Amino acid sequence: MFRKLVSNLAFSPALVGQLGFYAKRLRKEESVRKLGLIFTAFALVVQFFAVFQAPEPATAADATDMVYGGVWSKQALLSTYDSNVNNIRDLYDAVGISRSDIDQAGNNLEYHRSNEGLYSWGMKPVFGASQGEGGYTVKTGGGTRTFYYRPQRLWGNSGAYSAYVARSSKTGMWFGIMRSCGNLITLTVPPAPACPPGQSGTYPNCYTPMCTVPGKTNLPADDPRCKADPVAVCSSLAIVNNKNTYQYTASGNTSNGASITGYRFVVYRDGKQLKTIESKTRTVTDKETVAGKYTVKAILKTSLGDRTSDSCTKEFQIVEPAKCPQNPALLATDPNCQPCPGDTTLWIKDAKCKEDIIQTGKLESGRGHWNFLCR
Repeated sequence: MFRKLVSNLAFSPALVGQLGFYAKRLRKEESVRKLGLIFTAFALVVQFFAVFQAPEPATAADATDMVYGGVWSKQALLSTYDSNVNNIRDLYDAVGISRSDIDQAGNNLEYHRSNEGLYSWGMKPVFGASQGEGGYTVKTGGGTRTFYYRPQRLWGNSGAYSAYVARSSKTGMWFGIMRSCGNLITLTVPPAPACPPGQSGTYPNCYTPMCTVPGKTNLPADDPRCKADPVAVCSSLAIVNNKNTYQYTASGNTSNGASITGYRFVVYRDGKQLKTIESKTRTVTDKETVAGKYTVKAILKTSLGDRTSDSCTKEFQIVEPAKCPQNPALLATDPNCQPCPGDTTLWIKDAKCKEDIIQTGKLESGRGHWNFLCR
Protein backbone atom coordinates (compact mmCIF):
# COMPACT_ATOMS: atom_id res chain seq x y z
CA MET A 1 0.00 0.00 0.00
CA PHE A 2 2.81 2.37 0.97
CA ARG A 3 4.60 1.61 -2.36
CA LYS A 4 1.40 2.21 -4.37
CA LEU A 5 0.93 5.62 -2.79
CA VAL A 6 4.52 6.59 -3.51
CA SER A 7 4.30 5.46 -7.20
CA ASN A 8 1.10 7.45 -7.78
CA LEU A 9 2.30 10.53 -5.90
CA ALA A 10 3.62 12.14 -9.14
CA PHE A 11 0.26 11.84 -10.84
CA SER A 12 -1.86 12.84 -7.87
CA PRO A 13 -0.39 15.39 -5.43
CA ALA A 14 -3.50 14.98 -3.21
CA LEU A 15 -2.11 11.66 -2.07
CA VAL A 16 0.46 13.47 0.13
CA GLY A 17 -2.10 13.76 2.98
CA GLN A 18 -2.86 10.06 2.86
CA LEU A 19 0.84 9.27 2.87
CA GLY A 20 1.39 11.32 6.08
CA PHE A 21 -1.53 9.64 7.84
CA TYR A 22 -0.22 6.22 6.92
CA ALA A 23 3.29 7.10 8.24
CA LYS A 24 1.88 8.15 11.63
CA ARG A 25 -0.08 4.91 11.83
CA LEU A 26 3.09 2.90 11.20
CA ARG A 27 4.93 4.70 13.98
CA LYS A 28 2.05 4.03 16.42
CA GLU A 29 2.01 0.34 15.59
CA GLU A 30 5.78 0.21 16.15
CA SER A 31 5.36 1.70 19.65
CA VAL A 32 2.69 -0.84 20.51
CA ARG A 33 4.97 -3.68 19.39
CA LYS A 34 7.84 -2.37 21.55
CA LEU A 35 5.58 -2.04 24.58
CA GLY A 36 4.37 -5.59 24.03
CA LEU A 37 7.95 -6.83 23.95
CA ILE A 38 8.66 -5.07 27.27
CA PHE A 39 5.67 -6.66 29.01
CA THR A 40 6.61 -10.04 27.56
CA ALA A 41 10.14 -9.74 28.98
CA PHE A 42 8.78 -8.70 32.41
CA ALA A 43 6.42 -11.69 32.43
CA LEU A 44 9.34 -14.00 31.66
CA VAL A 45 11.30 -12.59 34.64
CA VAL A 46 8.33 -13.08 36.98
CA GLN A 47 7.90 -16.61 35.71
CA PHE A 48 11.59 -17.29 36.30
CA PHE A 49 11.37 -16.29 39.99
CA ALA A 50 8.13 -18.20 40.41
CA VAL A 51 9.82 -21.38 39.21
CA PHE A 52 12.82 -21.13 41.54
CA GLN A 53 11.00 -19.74 44.63
CA ALA A 54 9.48 -22.42 46.91
CA PRO A 55 5.71 -22.05 47.10
CA GLU A 56 3.92 -21.16 50.35
CA PRO A 57 0.79 -23.08 51.32
CA ALA A 58 -2.26 -21.21 50.20
CA THR A 59 -4.54 -22.44 52.95
CA ALA A 60 -6.91 -20.14 54.77
CA ALA A 61 -6.57 -19.34 58.48
CA ASP A 62 -7.48 -22.33 60.66
CA ALA A 63 -8.77 -22.64 64.22
CA THR A 64 -5.60 -24.51 65.15
CA ASP A 65 -3.34 -21.61 64.09
CA MET A 66 -1.44 -20.04 66.95
CA VAL A 67 -1.22 -16.64 65.26
CA TYR A 68 -4.02 -15.53 62.97
CA GLY A 69 -2.52 -14.42 59.67
CA GLY A 70 0.93 -15.77 60.54
CA VAL A 71 4.19 -14.02 61.36
CA TRP A 72 6.04 -12.71 58.33
CA SER A 73 8.82 -10.71 59.95
CA LYS A 74 11.15 -10.82 62.91
CA GLN A 75 9.33 -7.86 64.41
CA ALA A 76 6.00 -9.68 64.18
CA LEU A 77 7.61 -12.76 65.72
CA LEU A 78 8.83 -10.83 68.76
CA SER A 79 5.63 -8.82 69.04
CA THR A 80 3.45 -11.93 69.31
CA TYR A 81 5.82 -13.29 71.96
CA ASP A 82 5.78 -10.06 73.98
CA SER A 83 1.98 -9.83 73.71
CA ASN A 84 1.65 -13.50 74.67
CA VAL A 85 -0.81 -14.06 71.84
CA ASN A 86 -2.88 -17.16 72.61
CA ASN A 87 -0.49 -17.86 75.51
CA ILE A 88 2.34 -18.83 73.15
CA ARG A 89 4.88 -17.24 75.50
CA ASP A 90 3.59 -19.51 78.27
CA LEU A 91 4.13 -22.48 75.96
CA TYR A 92 7.61 -21.33 74.95
CA ASP A 93 8.58 -20.82 78.59
CA ALA A 94 7.35 -24.31 79.45
CA VAL A 95 9.38 -26.02 76.70
CA GLY A 96 12.50 -23.93 77.36
CA ILE A 97 12.35 -21.34 74.56
CA SER A 98 13.35 -17.83 75.64
CA ARG A 99 12.83 -14.45 74.02
CA SER A 100 16.49 -14.37 72.98
CA ASP A 101 15.93 -17.74 71.26
CA ILE A 102 12.96 -16.23 69.41
CA ASP A 103 15.09 -13.24 68.46
CA GLN A 104 17.77 -15.57 67.10
CA ALA A 105 15.20 -17.54 65.12
CA GLY A 106 14.09 -14.33 63.43
CA ASN A 107 17.51 -14.19 61.76
CA ASN A 108 17.34 -17.73 60.36
CA LEU A 109 14.71 -18.58 57.73
CA GLU A 110 14.51 -22.15 56.41
CA TYR A 111 12.17 -24.16 54.18
CA HIS A 112 10.79 -27.53 55.24
CA ARG A 113 8.24 -30.14 54.20
CA SER A 114 5.66 -32.04 56.19
CA ASN A 115 7.30 -35.40 55.50
CA GLU A 116 10.51 -34.63 57.43
CA GLY A 117 9.40 -36.32 60.66
CA LEU A 118 8.70 -33.10 62.53
CA TYR A 119 5.93 -32.37 65.01
CA SER A 120 3.66 -29.41 64.47
CA TRP A 121 1.77 -27.74 67.29
CA GLY A 122 -1.58 -26.00 67.33
CA MET A 123 -4.46 -24.68 69.37
CA LYS A 124 -6.98 -27.48 68.73
CA PRO A 125 -6.92 -31.29 68.48
CA VAL A 126 -7.37 -32.58 64.94
CA PHE A 127 -6.31 -36.21 64.47
CA GLY A 128 -6.72 -37.87 67.87
CA ALA A 129 -4.46 -39.79 70.21
CA SER A 130 -4.63 -42.96 68.09
CA GLN A 131 -2.62 -41.18 65.40
CA GLY A 132 0.00 -39.81 67.74
CA GLU A 133 -1.63 -36.51 68.66
CA GLY A 134 -1.23 -35.40 72.26
CA GLY A 135 -2.03 -32.55 74.60
CA TYR A 136 0.51 -30.35 76.36
CA THR A 137 -0.91 -28.32 79.26
CA VAL A 138 0.94 -25.25 80.48
CA LYS A 139 0.32 -22.79 83.27
CA THR A 140 -0.94 -19.34 82.31
CA GLY A 141 -1.65 -16.14 84.14
CA GLY A 142 -5.34 -17.06 84.25
CA GLY A 143 -5.04 -20.78 84.92
CA THR A 144 -3.94 -23.32 82.32
CA ARG A 145 -4.06 -23.86 78.57
CA THR A 146 -3.63 -27.02 76.53
CA PHE A 147 -1.80 -27.01 73.20
CA TYR A 148 -1.76 -29.99 70.84
CA TYR A 149 1.11 -31.60 68.95
CA ARG A 150 0.94 -34.16 66.16
CA PRO A 151 3.25 -35.70 63.55
CA GLN A 152 3.33 -33.17 60.75
CA ARG A 153 3.04 -35.90 58.12
CA LEU A 154 -0.62 -36.29 59.12
CA TRP A 155 -1.36 -33.07 57.23
CA GLY A 156 -0.27 -34.72 53.97
CA ASN A 157 2.23 -33.37 51.47
CA SER A 158 1.26 -29.73 51.13
CA GLY A 159 4.55 -28.58 49.65
CA ALA A 160 7.34 -26.60 51.21
CA TYR A 161 6.77 -23.98 53.88
CA SER A 162 9.01 -21.36 55.45
CA ALA A 163 9.82 -21.17 59.15
CA TYR A 164 12.06 -19.22 61.50
CA VAL A 165 14.32 -21.75 63.23
CA ALA A 166 16.79 -21.83 66.13
CA ARG A 167 17.76 -23.91 69.16
CA SER A 168 16.79 -23.45 72.78
CA SER A 169 19.69 -21.94 74.71
CA LYS A 170 18.38 -23.76 77.78
CA THR A 171 17.86 -27.30 76.48
CA GLY A 172 19.43 -27.32 73.02
CA MET A 173 16.10 -28.36 71.48
CA TRP A 174 15.65 -27.50 67.78
CA PHE A 175 12.47 -25.60 67.04
CA GLY A 176 10.83 -23.61 64.30
CA ILE A 177 7.93 -21.19 63.95
CA MET A 178 5.91 -21.46 60.74
CA ARG A 179 5.46 -18.09 59.11
CA SER A 180 2.05 -18.86 57.61
CA CYS A 181 0.32 -19.63 60.93
CA GLY A 182 2.76 -18.99 63.79
CA ASN A 183 2.61 -22.65 64.83
CA LEU A 184 5.53 -24.23 66.62
CA ILE A 185 7.41 -27.14 65.03
CA THR A 186 9.85 -29.42 66.87
CA LEU A 187 11.92 -32.52 66.18
CA THR A 188 10.68 -34.18 69.36
CA VAL A 189 8.03 -33.62 71.99
CA PRO A 190 9.69 -32.06 75.04
CA PRO A 191 9.07 -33.65 78.45
CA ALA A 192 6.10 -32.43 80.43
CA PRO A 193 6.96 -29.40 82.57
CA ALA A 194 7.82 -29.94 86.22
CA CYS A 195 7.12 -27.72 89.17
CA PRO A 196 9.89 -25.15 89.73
CA PRO A 197 12.48 -25.82 92.42
CA GLY A 198 11.08 -25.10 95.84
CA GLN A 199 7.50 -25.93 94.80
CA SER A 200 5.50 -29.11 95.30
CA GLY A 201 2.61 -30.74 93.49
CA THR A 202 2.19 -31.96 89.92
CA TYR A 203 2.57 -29.37 87.15
CA PRO A 204 0.62 -27.23 86.46
CA ASN A 205 -0.89 -27.57 89.95
CA CYS A 206 2.21 -26.36 91.75
CA TYR A 207 2.26 -24.71 95.12
CA THR A 208 4.84 -23.36 97.51
CA PRO A 209 5.04 -25.31 100.80
CA MET A 210 4.81 -22.95 103.73
CA CYS A 211 6.80 -22.92 106.92
CA THR A 212 5.20 -24.85 109.77
CA VAL A 213 7.22 -23.28 112.57
CA PRO A 214 4.85 -21.35 114.87
CA GLY A 215 5.09 -17.64 114.22
CA LYS A 216 6.72 -18.13 110.81
CA THR A 217 3.92 -19.66 108.78
CA ASN A 218 4.05 -16.70 106.39
CA LEU A 219 7.46 -17.84 105.10
CA PRO A 220 8.13 -20.46 102.39
CA ALA A 221 9.31 -23.78 103.77
CA ASP A 222 12.70 -23.40 102.05
CA ASP A 223 13.32 -19.95 103.50
CA PRO A 224 16.49 -19.98 105.64
CA ARG A 225 14.50 -18.26 108.36
CA CYS A 226 12.02 -21.16 108.53
CA LYS A 227 13.47 -22.81 111.58
CA ALA A 228 12.83 -22.70 115.28
CA ASP A 229 14.69 -19.90 117.00
CA PRO A 230 17.39 -20.84 119.51
CA VAL A 231 16.03 -20.86 123.06
CA ALA A 232 17.80 -20.57 126.41
CA VAL A 233 15.78 -20.44 129.64
CA CYS A 234 16.73 -20.28 133.33
CA SER A 235 14.17 -22.69 134.71
CA SER A 236 14.83 -22.99 138.47
CA LEU A 237 17.04 -22.20 141.46
CA ALA A 238 17.38 -24.51 144.47
CA ILE A 239 18.85 -23.42 147.83
CA VAL A 240 20.00 -25.96 150.40
CA ASN A 241 21.01 -24.80 153.92
CA ASN A 242 23.49 -26.67 156.08
CA LYS A 243 23.88 -24.58 159.23
CA ASN A 244 25.58 -21.42 157.97
CA THR A 245 26.53 -22.87 154.58
CA TYR A 246 24.16 -22.38 151.63
CA GLN A 247 24.30 -24.31 148.35
CA TYR A 248 22.82 -22.60 145.27
CA THR A 249 21.97 -24.78 142.22
CA ALA A 250 20.66 -23.22 139.00
CA SER A 251 18.94 -25.19 136.22
CA GLY A 252 18.34 -24.14 132.63
CA ASN A 253 17.04 -25.45 129.30
CA THR A 254 18.43 -24.80 125.82
CA SER A 255 17.29 -25.86 122.35
CA ASN A 256 17.80 -25.22 118.65
CA GLY A 257 21.50 -24.54 118.96
CA ALA A 258 21.61 -22.33 122.05
CA SER A 259 24.21 -23.12 124.74
CA ILE A 260 25.02 -22.22 128.35
CA THR A 261 28.52 -20.83 128.89
CA GLY A 262 28.42 -20.01 132.62
CA TYR A 263 26.44 -19.08 135.72
CA ARG A 264 26.18 -15.97 137.87
CA PHE A 265 24.63 -15.81 141.34
CA VAL A 266 23.80 -12.40 142.78
CA VAL A 267 23.16 -12.31 146.57
CA TYR A 268 21.16 -9.51 148.22
CA ARG A 269 20.63 -8.89 151.95
CA ASP A 270 17.78 -6.70 153.06
CA GLY A 271 17.41 -5.36 149.50
CA LYS A 272 21.05 -4.40 149.02
CA GLN A 273 23.43 -6.28 146.73
CA LEU A 274 25.88 -8.18 148.89
CA LYS A 275 27.99 -10.19 146.45
CA THR A 276 28.21 -11.77 142.98
CA ILE A 277 29.47 -15.31 142.47
CA GLU A 278 30.67 -16.32 138.97
CA SER A 279 30.89 -20.03 138.14
CA LYS A 280 31.35 -22.43 135.24
CA THR A 281 29.23 -25.00 137.05
CA ARG A 282 25.61 -24.71 138.04
CA THR A 283 26.18 -25.29 141.77
CA VAL A 284 28.08 -22.97 144.14
CA THR A 285 28.53 -22.76 147.93
CA ASP A 286 28.08 -19.60 149.99
CA LYS A 287 28.46 -18.92 153.73
CA GLU A 288 26.15 -16.44 155.41
CA THR A 289 25.82 -15.81 159.16
CA VAL A 290 24.44 -12.33 159.51
CA ALA A 291 20.76 -12.16 160.26
CA GLY A 292 18.60 -10.69 157.57
CA LYS A 293 16.36 -11.36 154.57
CA TYR A 294 18.39 -12.79 151.68
CA THR A 295 17.52 -12.90 148.00
CA VAL A 296 19.53 -14.95 145.50
CA LYS A 297 19.13 -14.48 141.75
CA ALA A 298 20.60 -17.03 139.32
CA ILE A 299 21.60 -15.76 135.87
CA LEU A 300 22.52 -18.10 133.01
CA LYS A 301 25.23 -16.84 130.67
CA THR A 302 24.23 -18.22 127.24
CA SER A 303 25.06 -17.89 123.56
CA LEU A 304 21.95 -15.70 123.34
CA GLY A 305 22.96 -13.47 126.22
CA ASP A 306 22.07 -13.47 129.92
CA ARG A 307 18.90 -15.33 130.89
CA THR A 308 17.01 -15.31 134.20
CA SER A 309 13.42 -15.67 135.35
CA ASP A 310 11.19 -15.48 138.40
CA SER A 311 11.79 -19.19 138.89
CA CYS A 312 15.49 -18.46 139.24
CA THR A 313 15.03 -16.04 142.14
CA LYS A 314 14.71 -17.42 145.67
CA GLU A 315 14.68 -15.99 149.23
CA PHE A 316 15.73 -17.24 152.64
CA GLN A 317 15.82 -15.75 156.14
CA ILE A 318 18.58 -15.82 158.75
CA VAL A 319 16.92 -15.17 162.13
CA GLU A 320 18.79 -13.43 164.93
CA PRO A 321 19.73 -16.22 167.45
CA ALA A 322 18.28 -16.11 170.97
CA LYS A 323 20.49 -14.18 173.39
CA CYS A 324 21.33 -15.03 176.96
CA PRO A 325 18.75 -13.16 179.10
CA GLN A 326 21.33 -12.27 181.72
CA ASN A 327 24.12 -11.48 179.18
CA PRO A 328 23.04 -10.49 175.66
CA ALA A 329 26.62 -10.83 174.56
CA LEU A 330 26.13 -14.57 174.81
CA LEU A 331 23.82 -16.86 172.94
CA ALA A 332 21.14 -18.57 174.93
CA THR A 333 22.78 -21.86 174.06
CA ASP A 334 26.15 -20.84 175.49
CA PRO A 335 27.11 -22.99 178.52
CA ASN A 336 28.08 -19.82 180.34
CA CYS A 337 24.57 -18.47 180.02
CA GLN A 338 23.50 -19.14 183.63
CA PRO A 339 21.63 -16.93 186.07
CA CYS A 340 23.09 -15.77 189.30
CA PRO A 341 21.92 -18.11 192.12
CA GLY A 342 21.13 -15.25 194.39
CA ASP A 343 19.50 -13.10 191.69
CA THR A 344 18.25 -14.69 188.47
CA THR A 345 18.31 -11.35 186.73
CA LEU A 346 22.10 -11.34 187.02
CA TRP A 347 24.60 -13.36 185.06
CA ILE A 348 26.40 -15.89 187.08
CA LYS A 349 29.75 -14.32 186.36
CA ASP A 350 28.62 -10.82 187.03
CA ALA A 351 30.59 -9.08 189.87
CA LYS A 352 27.35 -8.17 191.58
CA CYS A 353 26.37 -11.81 191.56
CA LYS A 354 29.48 -12.67 193.69
CA GLU A 355 28.68 -10.00 196.30
CA ASP A 356 25.12 -11.17 196.47
CA ILE A 357 26.24 -14.75 197.01
CA ILE A 358 28.50 -13.71 199.92
CA GLN A 359 25.83 -11.61 201.60
CA THR A 360 23.24 -14.28 201.14
CA GLY A 361 25.61 -16.84 202.54
CA LYS A 362 26.19 -14.78 205.74
CA LEU A 363 22.51 -14.26 206.17
CA GLU A 364 21.75 -17.91 205.75
CA SER A 365 24.56 -18.81 208.08
CA GLY A 366 23.23 -16.45 210.80
CA ARG A 367 19.74 -17.74 210.41
CA GLY A 368 21.00 -21.22 210.66
CA HIS A 369 22.82 -20.46 213.83
CA TRP A 370 19.78 -18.76 215.30
CA ASN A 371 17.59 -21.56 214.24
CA PHE A 372 20.02 -23.97 215.73
CA LEU A 373 19.87 -22.10 219.05
CA CYS A 374 16.04 -22.19 219.04
CA ARG A 375 16.04 -25.90 218.77
